[in-house]
Amino acid sequence: MENFKTLIENSKIIVSVGSGGVGKTTVSASIALQAAINGKKTVVLTIDPAKRLANSLGIEKLTNEIQKIDLTLLTEVKPKGELYAMMLDMKTAMDDMVDRESSSEDNKKTIFDNKIYQIFSTSLSGTQDFAAMEKLWDIYNSKKYDLIVLDTPPTSNALDFLTFPQRIFDTFDNKITKLMISMYQNSGSFAFKFFGLGTQVILKGIGKFVGTETLEILSSFLFHISDLIEGMKSRSIDVFNLLRSKEVNFVVITAPTPVSIKEALFFKDELKRFNLNFSGFIVNRYHNKFIDFDEKIDKNGVLNKIKNKESFENISEYKIEKLISKLIDNLEKFSKLTSIEDKHLELLKSYPFIKIPFFEHDIYNLNGLIKISKEIFK
Repeated sequence: MENFKTLIENSKIIVSVGSGGVGKTTVSASIALQAAINGKKTVVLTIDPAKRLANSLGIEKLTNEIQKIDLTLLTEVKPKGELYAMMLDMKTAMDDMVDRESSSEDNKKTIFDNKIYQIFSTSLSGTQDFAAMEKLWDIYNSKKYDLIVLDTPPTSNALDFLTFPQRIFDTFDNKITKLMISMYQNSGSFAFKFFGLGTQVILKGIGKFVGTETLEILSSFLFHISDLIEGMKSRSIDVFNLLRSKEVNFVVITAPTPVSIKEALFFKDELKRFNLNFSGFIVNRYHNKFIDFDEKIDKNGVLNKIKNKESFENISEYKIEKLISKLIDNLEKFSKLTSIEDKHLELLKSYPFIKIPFFEHDIYNLNGLIKISKEIFK
């Protein structure tokens, strides 16, 4: 990535995507921090961050309320802008959507009380993705921030957060779903007699496993939430069009391992497939080479120089030799690791990418995040 600073200047939204375990949340926070330092009013939206990230931002806990970060804790720079952060809460986002789209208070209450909705809004796979898009749209339309940095949910299925709404809508276009909604609309309850013989057989089979009461609750849920579907469809289209606009850019976070790089390239292909703006890769936890081992190191020469130092006069030659031998062996192994990672990164050479080194300490405060941002924006 040749000029990440330009990317920040030209973006309204930067979306970080990538699999879990590559430091995506920390990198996203570092990007947002640098934008604030540069003068932008920035908010970073994250999913279920580790507690130490909240500590890194100088707060006790990230919540579903936007919190201002105290940038006076920075010692190296004086920020020109402001930084805010929040943890995306899928239950709150789903409740807000129901509250906004529901046609009546009665319908809203019925949905909130429904056991299926309670599962749907808290633990159903993909709901987190939908919640992220809902909150992104709300914050973008508030016009309160110059830049939004979105840390997307970790996923092995690339862009689930884009396809989840369509999968939900496809469910409501399903024949049996439509029949259950129609039946509940006509009778206000669930009964097998309203279905054709083939459908009855299928539903009775399901009923043996989940119970007729569960099917009753499900049919009620499908009926009452169908009232919201058109609004959800319209909003999803708006979000998808926003993500494809020129003011939104996607960055793929990865690690210098074969599996991570393979996944990152898949993410890149998916971004292209959806006509989204792929800006480049950020390779996190790269092992920098400290010394070049192309030429054989004169271990004995190093030892002789050290032995002649007065500070080592009380240490036996054996201990010195053992210490230096171990140190040089470790450096050589580290150098080989770097060479292996460089070979893996050959797969990315056709695309812009930045390498963030593997730091000797965990990132635990704002000044630690600055160390990452310096690598990204140097």
